[in-house]
Amino acid sequence: MEKEQDTETPKSYAVNKDIIFMNTLNDGVLPFCNYRPGVVEHTEESLKKITLPQLSEGSILKSFKAKVSCLFNKGNLVFSKSKKEYYKVVDLKTNDEYKPTFMSLASKDGKSTMELTTDKEFDDFQNYITLNIKIN
Repeated sequence: MEKEQDTETPKSYAVNKDIIFMNTLNDGVLPFCNYRPGVVEHTEESLKKITLPQLSEGSILKSFKAKVSCLFNKGNLVFSKSKKEYYKVVDLKTNDEYKPTFMSLASKDGKSTMELTTDKEFDDFQNYITLNIKIN
C-alpha cells in the first residue's frame, strides 16, 4: 500500500497591521485596535469606586431663560410661523405703550419686503424657534 500524498495546501493567516497586543491590568495580553496611549486604563476596583451621577430628566434637561427685551427692534431677526422664514426688522413705529403699530420687514436674503400694520400680522412673528430634543 502506498501512502497518499498530502494534497492540502498550508493555511496562511493574515494579521491586521493595526492590531497591537498589550498587557492589560486584569485580563492579560489582549489585541487592541485604534490604540490611544493618552487614555489611562483603570482597574475594576477603581472603576467601582467612581460614583456616576444619577441621570434623570431633571438633571439632564436645563431650562433657559428668555431674553427680557422687546420682540421687535430695528435690526433684529424675527421668525414667521406661517412662512417658516427669517425676516429682519427694517423699520418700526410704536405707540406710547411701546406696542408696534407699523413694521417693515425684509427677508434674510433681501429679495422680498413686507409691511405689517395689524395685531394679527404681528402675532405671526416670534424671536425664537421651538426645538424638541429627544435623548436616548
